Amino acid sequence: MDASNPRWSMRSAELRPSHEYYENDNPGFFNESEYITHVVDARHKLIGVMPQAGRPNPIGRLLLVDYKVSNHNEATEDESAGFFDWADNPPWDLWVGEYDELLVAWIPHEFVEVVVRSEQVECMGMFHWADDFALCGRIPTWLRVK
Repeated sequence: MDASNPRWSMRSAELRPSHEYYENDNPGFFNESEYITHVVDARHKLIGVMPQAGRPNPIGRLLLVDYKVSNHNEATEDESAGFFDWADNPPWDLWVGEYDELLVAWIPHEFVEVVVRSEQVECMGMFHWADDFALCGRIPTWLRVK
């Protein structure tokens, strides 16, 4: 992870979702459940063969993204310096899975404030912190953050 390069440092080629409209110079695309499954499965396969260079800092928050309601106006992309793409997707290296048609992404503590700022320009209401959902009883206990 390179905090000075949020557009590409968390979008590895090994985990890139396979979709036919991918552009090499732009990571944006309309997300679908099959892309999330692809990323999660690819990460699962790589974890057993990748060398461990040290433990990453686990501090961060889980973000739920309603990827089906993006208006692709590039506001979050601009606000986040590319952390979010033009369709409001966070970097795919951070995707954890999917719950109830919501993308679940782990947001490292270095980018929590970037997401908070991006929430302020995102006009569709598609970002939700998992711990806020947990307080409302809207997510299962396995996803709750303490």
